Amino acid sequence: MRKICVRCILTLLVIIFSACSKQNILDELEHIKFIGNDNPQKALAMLDSLEFDIRESNDYIRSKYDLLRIRLNDKADYHPNSDIVIKRLVEYFEKEGSLSEKQEVYFYAGSVYRDLQDTPRALEYFFKSLDFSNNNKDCDSIMLRNTYSNLHYLQYRVQ
Repeated sequence: MRKICVRCILTLLVIIFSACSKQNILDELEHIKFIGNDNPQKALAMLDSLEFDIRESNDYIRSKYDLLRIRLNDKADYHPNSDIVIKRLVEYFEKEGSLSEKQEVYFYAGSVYRDLQDTPRALEYFFKSLDFSNNNKDCDSIMLRNTYSNLHYLQYRVQ
């Protein structure tokens, strides 16, 4: 009986510590996101230091990490070479994401396709981001502004 009790306590402690580390990683990603608003190069360096811990985490944390990497690369004006990562992220957040996460992933999908010179897909994803921002009272207003700006830019270029 005592062995069972000790095992239960140890199992509970392992669960608590793993839950705390998950929250710590998410908090660290939010901190890096905040720094990336002003200094994306520094934030990218900080993000690189977390890669080992992230790759051993669950799908949600890995997806948040990859989306943050795309965001920081966009802010640093580094153009993507392909759409492989953003396709996976769009698929994941369509199923698992909140409205705000969907707004963000569609916005950055639009940005990736804009940088890849695929205007029709860029417009499609920017419009999807716009839809999720209109249906969400907690939408990111700066991202909404940037969505309208990108839509204007792309439509102007088409003309």
